[in-house]
Amino acid sequence: MSAQAVQACLSPLISMIVPFNEEQAFYTAELRKHTQSQGLSLGDRACIALGMKMKLPVYTANKTWQDLQLDDLEVKLIR
Repeated sequence: MSAQAVQACLSPLISMIVPFNEEQAFYTAELRKHTQSQGLSLGDRACIALGMKMKLPVYTANKTWQDLQLDDLEVKLIR
């Protein structure tokens, strides 16, 4: 699919875009010490940090996320 086709498909599904700002960056960095043993990427931690900040569940296919012992984290597996 072209970038325009993808945007046309996804735009109706996106209700809000949250910028990755300085606060999110520090919160994401702070998660590294809590998630290092699971080998989570920067993108994984950014997703988790945003979910925790907004008090929303995070969706993933990565089963190791269920083992994270983090307050305010609700993980939903998609498979």
